[in-house]
Amino acid sequence: MMFKLCLLFALSLTLTLALALVATPALPLSSDTCSCPESCSMKEELGRGTWRLLHMIVSHNVRTEETESLFYDFIDSLSQLYPCSECQTHFRANLRDMDQIEMTEEWMCRFHNMVNEQLDKTLYPCPVV
Repeated sequence: MMFKLCLLFALSLTLTLALALVATPALPLSSDTCSCPESCSMKEELGRGTWRLLHMIVSHNVRTEETESLFYDFIDSLSQLYPCSECQTHFRANLRDMDQIEMTEEWMCRFHNMVNEQLDKTLYPCPVV
């Protein structure tokens, strides 16, 4: 029960930040336009905060059938609610490319490295469990 409350709190914080970032008037969406408000630096901030939250979730919770199910639902919900439409599209595509969603540090590292590779960012060695 406590895990559910913490997970819901974390999701509400993420969505609160996201809503604050998108509180500016919407821009027409196109593949040429960053859909995040004001500047793409906000997209970077949102991404860093999201990654920090996701890594903390997998490293601070015991993996059980219940938490694994909650984590799956959380990732699925986040992929549908992510406030940057460009990132949301990539998030969904990357999830489809993964074999499955697992609440492990190894899975999170591989998923994060997949995104980092697409963005020409540093790749990190992943723990093998």
